[in-house]
Amino acid sequence: MMTQAATNGLPRRGFLRATVVGTACLAAWSVLGSGRGAAAERGPAAKVVPFNAGWLVGKESPGSTKPVFDDSNFATVTLPNTVTNLSWQKWDPQDWERVWVYRKHFDAPADVTGMRVFLDFGAALIAATPTLNGRDLPGHAGGYLPFSVEITDDLRPTGNVLAVTVDSRTSLNVPPNRPENPVPVDFWQPGGIYRDVVLRAVPQVFLADVFAKPVDVLDAAARRLVVECTADAAVVPQGRATVKVELRDGERVVATETAPLSIGGPGRTVATVTLTGLADVRLWGLDEPRLYDVVTTLLVDGLPLHDHRTRVGFRDATFRKDGFFLNGERVKLFGVNRHQFYPFTGGAMSARVQRRDAEILRRELNCNMVRCAHYPHSDAFLDACDELGLMVWEEAPGWGYLGDDAYLDLVYRDVGDMVRRDRNRPSVIIWGARLNETSNNVPFYTRTRDLAHALDGSRPTVGAMSGKHDTPDYVQDVFAQNDYAHTTGPDGRRQPALLPPRTDRPYMVSETVGTLSGPSFYYRRTDAQDVQQGQATAHARAHDTSASDDRYCGLLAWTGFDYPSGNGNQFMGVKYTGVVDLFRIRKPGAAIYEAQVDPRVRPVIAPAFYWDFGPTSPVTSLSSAMICSNLDRLELFVGGEHHATGTPDTANYGHLRYPPTFVDLTTVDGSKRPELRIDGYLGSTKVASVSLSSDTSTDRLALVVDDAELLGDGVDMTRLKFRAVDRHGAPRPYLDGQVELAVDGPLALVGDNPFDFAATGGAGAVWLRTIPNSPGEVTVRATHPVLGTASARVLVRQQTPGGRPALSGSLQARSDTGIVTEGDVATVSATFVNSGLPDLGQATLTLTPPDGWPSEPLTATTFRDLGSGATVRASWKVTVPQSATAPSAALAVKATYRGGDQRGVTDGNVRLLVPYGSLAVARNNIGITDAATRLSGAIDGSGDSFDSAELVAAGLAPGATVARNGFTFTWPDVPPGQQDNVVTAAQIIAVPAATRQLAVLATSVNAQSDTSVDYLYTDGSAQTCDLTVSYWRSSVAAADNELVARVATYRKDRRQGSGSLFFVPLPAPANGKQLKAITLPISHNVHIFALELVP
Repeated sequence: MMTQAATNGLPRRGFLRATVVGTACLAAWSVLGSGRGAAAERGPAAKVVPFNAGWLVGKESPGSTKPVFDDSNFATVTLPNTVTNLSWQKWDPQDWERVWVYRKHFDAPADVTGMRVFLDFGAALIAATPTLNGRDLPGHAGGYLPFSVEITDDLRPTGNVLAVTVDSRTSLNVPPNRPENPVPVDFWQPGGIYRDVVLRAVPQVFLADVFAKPVDVLDAAARRLVVECTADAAVVPQGRATVKVELRDGERVVATETAPLSIGGPGRTVATVTLTGLADVRLWGLDEPRLYDVVTTLLVDGLPLHDHRTRVGFRDATFRKDGFFLNGERVKLFGVNRHQFYPFTGGAMSARVQRRDAEILRRELNCNMVRCAHYPHSDAFLDACDELGLMVWEEAPGWGYLGDDAYLDLVYRDVGDMVRRDRNRPSVIIWGARLNETSNNVPFYTRTRDLAHALDGSRPTVGAMSGKHDTPDYVQDVFAQNDYAHTTGPDGRRQPALLPPRTDRPYMVSETVGTLSGPSFYYRRTDAQDVQQGQATAHARAHDTSASDDRYCGLLAWTGFDYPSGNGNQFMGVKYTGVVDLFRIRKPGAAIYEAQVDPRVRPVIAPAFYWDFGPTSPVTSLSSAMICSNLDRLELFVGGEHHATGTPDTANYGHLRYPPTFVDLTTVDGSKRPELRIDGYLGSTKVASVSLSSDTSTDRLALVVDDAELLGDGVDMTRLKFRAVDRHGAPRPYLDGQVELAVDGPLALVGDNPFDFAATGGAGAVWLRTIPNSPGEVTVRATHPVLGTASARVLVRQQTPGGRPALSGSLQARSDTGIVTEGDVATVSATFVNSGLPDLGQATLTLTPPDGWPSEPLTATTFRDLGSGATVRASWKVTVPQSATAPSAALAVKATYRGGDQRGVTDGNVRLLVPYGSLAVARNNIGITDAATRLSGAIDGSGDSFDSAELVAAGLAPGATVARNGFTFTWPDVPPGQQDNVVTAAQIIAVPAATRQLAVLATSVNAQSDTSVDYLYTDGSAQTCDLTVSYWRSSVAAADNELVARVATYRKDRRQGSGSLFFVPLPAPANGKQLKAITLPISHNVHIFALELVP
């Protein structure tokens, strides 16, 4: 959004003050007649200065926003930036949930005298307050929409100090946070200024906004463009003001019109211009997403003062009860949900990388729609959607929570800001004016709906519902269901079974499959083949159901990409719901999407399995192997011999445009290492062939860089993808070992190095980031101990205007162990690379452990004369003290370096997990009360608790022993009304290495919990084990649970109902491994009262 100008007079500092007569000469900065450049893309701009380079960031401390503050110890960064270093998994919010300060020292651009000057922030998580030269400026609460601050009055010609305080705590009363609930929302929100910042200088009167709305698009004769032009004036023009609007197709002017603009005083004025005669305009569609430029010029006495460019597409998108129609033709919405977060950087990815996500969705997965869950995504991503013909559901930030009046005010503001930012985009076809999975609030959601209509009027509103399928209290235009209904399939696993559409309004499915209605909680490359293929069948089944009934406008599955999360069914901080992984590499689950394209465009043969006969999960373990294709017939040859003919399964997936094929591979003899060849036919013509090898001796390491050229501005980035492949280039699963990466040239490696293949199943990626003013040719090498070495090249071009090369240092820090207990000694090592072009005179590495943790260096820590590309290493011994407290400890590593008169600081960190010594130490909930303490009960959200007297009668007195199936438990020895159980939230509990059997006494509130527990072994490996805990209001034990006791319960101040406690056995640890700790489920429904360990 742009800052709303006041309607009264606006004082301006003298040296930046100018009348319109004086500023008319600034028309030389007009973008008329030029191509659509970066400045024009950002909207109103007489001059736009990139403002991403030269920042410092550190923790807030007294005086850290003042100009005189000593910031020499702050890290040197280029925006976009996340405040802490991240891996691709195991994110810990303790690393970012605090207040930070970004600082920048700068001089004003020489040619902004007489201009109004703004700072435009793309977004900052979660709240930001700028301070310029010691004066606080208006802040912004909320992390997903742009904000601007005017700095005209405070900008000095030289010696400016800008500080931006960024509060990254999710306890803030800001959407999508849930400040009243300790449970995080479904996605991590690592803090920082994670989108671009620019300095923008404009005339004293300028075009602040242009809304171009196509009207009567399908009637060529009546087709028109209604353009609402908003001017922001600090002074009154001394001449006649007009606005001229041109619709352009490239350089060709399609239509033009001029209208007067009456500016009676400082503030904002609106003029409306209508363009007609648009019969020859081409419509924006899926296959031809035609875009036009709307160029609006503000003139005074005929002299151009300021230009504004935006893009528009002419299209009609209509949701009806009998389906969705684009430009009058029925289109079934087919797509996925997307989160914007990435490995290693959080949300701080460049425009190029953001754009790549849209390309994957549209060109590789053949989606025609994406839902931006659960907040507005970046301009770069949406620009790509406009250009690629990818339709968008955009929604205001929110997830399952509506707060107090102040919170609702921010939601209302967000809806308005979202619509204003993106209402010119043809790709956006619907506004999420109701927050995801929130409770009904008819008065409020009527207001948000009406606001979206008032600001736009050309798009309907929607809100994703969880449950409440039949609620009458729904006021948005289109009903959307997060539909995780399921049945049990023939294999005993869950499969999606969509609810029928509502008939009172247009209907669509906004989420399905995910972790809740598919066959598994996770879909990882390390999982068995039937799990990975099961994701493909689940998505195929859901889309087939959607395609079977015109009343479904369409379906957006959960999700397109894996995403970082600390909630629900996650494993080590990652939700593995994507058909594409975190590294943007397709999984077998993506195969059904790959095949949904006209074979005349691209013939597809996409196996949803691996041609692998190894011990982990051979292809022969699949009862039926799935091949997704858009061809009429597949012929399979094994070892050169014809094995099977496959045809589309129209019986089970007949409503899909291109149903999958299933074949029997159970009889293949893998010991002969046969090859598989699949030939695909259209009619009698072979149009495609795919070969796969089972001979692992010819496997290799494939290394691919997405982009061969980058711009050396310090912002531009590209992905470096590596994976194990067979000799034909087909993926090989279940690889372990480490991939070592080396960069020769001016690029910074962003990611884990070395990279652990075992954790990702033989596929991964890092990103390569440019360094300001550091051009050159770069060679990247990847080496695996078995697969060998591969290389890739990138050319970094010099940005214009250039400057001297910046210092840059890459820092990787790690520990030889991830889990520590009292008395353990850990070795922390750090590797520093001079990744910039200048030589470094000196570099010093330092380690700062937590207070009370003794440490000492094992190597040298100061190094001199490091040329470009030089690498140095240091290590320290750290002893874990008795005072170490769960759940983790952060050790900070810092590299400080100098080159000439430049100074650089790079931060790193290592987080060691510190388990709780026992379950008793981790207790965090009151589940047992008596008449005197019953108001303290909190076993669920309603104030419930077990009656202590009835538990005693059942043999569960404080400190009692409970024998069950060879286990002897000790019941919590605490009085009623004291913390007696653990609400599971991924707590790590230390266990003796000799443990071979584990069990708990537990119950699950709200519903039965189908969750998991993680075993952490002494060798550093981990294992996820399924766990089912029965519902506490049920007297029937589920799965392998056994009922231990069923007693009366309290609800706050009265007796109400009965609750059950269950014996729940845990799976045995893996043979040959020793346990160090277990990670309890993330499910906040599970309550554990006792844990017993048997050697």
